[in-house]
Amino acid sequence: MDNREQTSPAQGENTRGYTVDELLAQMEPQYQAYKNTMRQCIAGLTEHAARLAAQGQEEQLPTFRRLLTDMAEFWGLAEDDTPKGYREMVEQIGSTFDQAVSAARDSGGAPELSEQTRQNILSGLELYAQEMRANDEELEQWAAECDSLAGSLKKQWYPAQPGMEMSKYDFWSLIAGAKEKCGQDMDASFSWLYEQLEARGPQQAQDFHDILYGYQKLSYQYGLWAAASLMCENVCDYNDFSYFRGWLIAQGREVYLAALADPDSLADVEAYGGCQFEELNYVGDGVLQDMTGQNAYDNTGPDVYEALEEELRKDIIYGEGVDYPYEWGEVEAYLPRLCEKYLEPGTVDFHLKHHDTMFSSDFPGIQEAREGGPPQRNGPQTDIKMEGM
Repeated sequence: MDNREQTSPAQGENTRGYTVDELLAQMEPQYQAYKNTMRQCIAGLTEHAARLAAQGQEEQLPTFRRLLTDMAEFWGLAEDDTPKGYREMVEQIGSTFDQAVSAARDSGGAPELSEQTRQNILSGLELYAQEMRANDEELEQWAAECDSLAGSLKKQWYPAQPGMEMSKYDFWSLIAGAKEKCGQDMDASFSWLYEQLEARGPQQAQDFHDILYGYQKLSYQYGLWAAASLMCENVCDYNDFSYFRGWLIAQGREVYLAALADPDSLADVEAYGGCQFEELNYVGDGVLQDMTGQNAYDNTGPDVYEALEEELRKDIIYGEGVDYPYEWGEVEAYLPRLCEKYLEPGTVDFHLKHHDTMFSSDFPGIQEAREGGPPQRNGPQTDIKMEGM
């Protein structure tokens, strides 16, 4: 293959071409990330197969075993890129699978799959199907097999609430799709989500709205509000914080959960669009009104909504102190990385000198929440409640 630089006339004299080696070097980090996703998927499916064996449900095990080796070969997961290396890889994956299944069958038990393991499996199946379709039309039947398996697992692991068609996994899958397709273009993300919900119909538009507002309410935490104030240049307004939480949700499930465990983790997330995505709050309601004339805000009863919120809460681990309303003299200790990234030198001293507050003292619940001073950050907690939403 010719490895010399190539520059087309359309590029112009000042536009540099890329060699094949340079292009491959640029692609390598993403390719390695994909390979890691597949390794995690293979490990997760092995765990899942062991659970099925422990429960006496062995009909799918031969299909799983074949699927794992197919995945590994397709993605080139062998350490030794030779025919011998691939044979040894297939044998190792098969042996690991057989040992896990046999041990579970003999003991009659296997650990429950973690949420991360479930996500690893579904992410791998979706990536595998996507790449097979992109590489060869003749692989469509195998891609469809992955889609079918992923769909079956989603229904099993993430059943929708009674009266709903959309599960929380479906919700996050839509959010991830908007992020992948539209990146940081929030207008495009809104339009893409709108089209997706229109195609799914009124019930899923309502479900999307309800799930979004469940996650909005569960992220109403003062520690996260302080992070928003830093990232959005002193956002203290109630509505602005709502729009920030819409932006946070739009970053995806992993970022959202990490922020509730530790708001300072948002130092690793690129801030854009003022860190506010107001329109996301209205997409489900907008679709529903266009299709039926109904208002999504009025369609969900309190009992159903309470059950939904309880289901969404299961995945959340709140970090120590996330429910405390920090003031300027306390925020650097709680959010050191965000303060270093977003605060100009002397900002805290300036606010202290002028007796500025991060939270209005007459806002409901502030005085009560500040009683006892800021807590020590000793680890996660799981039962944090605040007034309002």
